[in-house]
Amino acid sequence: MTEPALQIKDLHVSFFTLTGEVRAINGVSLEVYPGEFFGLVGETGCGKTVTGLAVLGLVPQPGRITRGRILLQGRDLLDLPPREMRRIRGGDVTMIFQNPATSLNPVFTVGSQLLRVIRLHQKGSSRQAREQACELLEAVGLPEAERLLQAYPYELSGGMLQRVMIAMALSSRPSLLIADEPTTALDVTIQAQILALLRDLKTRFEITTLFITHDLAIIAETCDRVAVLYAGQVAEVGPAAEIFDRPCHPYTQGLIRAVPRPDRDVDELAAIPGTVPSNPGLLNHCLFAPRCPRALDRCWEEQPDQFPVSEGHQVACFLHGPEARR
Repeated sequence: MTEPALQIKDLHVSFFTLTGEVRAINGVSLEVYPGEFFGLVGETGCGKTVTGLAVLGLVPQPGRITRGRILLQGRDLLDLPPREMRRIRGGDVTMIFQNPATSLNPVFTVGSQLLRVIRLHQKGSSRQAREQACELLEAVGLPEAERLLQAYPYELSGGMLQRVMIAMALSSRPSLLIADEPTTALDVTIQAQILALLRDLKTRFEITTLFITHDLAIIAETCDRVAVLYAGQVAEVGPAAEIFDRPCHPYTQGLIRAVPRPDRDVDELAAIPGTVPSNPGLLNHCLFAPRCPRALDRCWEEQPDQFPVSEGHQVACFLHGPEARR
């Protein structure tokens, strides 16, 4: 099998606050393969964005990675010195954030910011950098590139700004692109355009993509494989089509039932009762047990391992463990 482009092994991230340690990520392990469009999904507070920021070494203070390994093409990013990590960040690995309006400096032109990124990570003259900037803007569907280089961020729409951010992310020809809810701040029509653009660019530039979202509909339309996060742990991982056809974890099943569907005539949407635990790292039982309608006695005594359901499909639930199959 092809070696993973990105491996996250037993990742733990804690935030050290005045009231004590909050363990936000508790043993996340993922493998993303070259050229794959991999989805990371879960409700707000489950650890999706923190996982993405950990790959880039950008976990905000007072957060800190306390354990684990993050391998990019075999190199452990957590062992690299800061100078080498700065070269990788924005070079081999780039990230698109959910609100493009806050990602660009409003007092500088689009061109000055895009050209600075290109010159930072690539050799060449100012003229070559400008030509590449125009090519990138056209590649992401923005015509009149020369005029856009002279524009300020406030002169562009949200969809145009996000396309500029995608162009900036592609400028270094990264091997891994992390997209953190890149369509959340956009209207539905523009969302569809941005998603289609990301899929097209993934194929054209052969970029591995880690796509972070809470929108299951987007996952179903765009992703090859998906990991469902809950309270800083992987609840279920596998091919996107299989997980939607045969979700195994009660949490995954609850998320799918909560999605509105035009073919269902219901008075109200299904909802998962309760809330995500505020400090899940302190709990020794299944983190979803307090909200699970099918919790077993064992669920309150220990945390489940990842059990195989089929090839490439695993679930952290005792309902699918070896004892349940006997």
